[in-house]
Amino acid sequence: MKHEKQLRTHVREAILAIIATIDNNPFEKRSLYDLTTETGLNRNVLQLGFKQLLGKTFKQYVIQKRLEQARMMLEEGRLTRKQIAYKCGYKSLSAFSTAFKKVHGLAPKEIGEYA
Repeated sequence: MKHEKQLRTHVREAILAIIATIDNNPFEKRSLYDLTTETGLNRNVLQLGFKQLLGKTFKQYVIQKRLEQARMMLEEGRLTRKQIAYKCGYKSLSAFSTAFKKVHGLAPKEIGEYA
């Protein structure tokens, strides 16, 4: 039982460190495989830990953070929607727009008009 509690603490600390890294640089390309190598935790443990701490998977969290940054970039107006979509990891503007609207409730082209 004691070992189980220590493992949970270790998993929690590893996931919190990953979250901080994502928050600081959401565009860094890191796969779940990379994280298993870095933390020594297996894929299922990481996924379950993310789900328990955040209520979403690793991938969902990364997408959310990237789309939050995308909104800020759209508001700044320095990059085109296509450039921002590519930076967020989308190969097409339509896929980016669909994901963006799902998170923000507005299409990317509407941000400049209402922000």
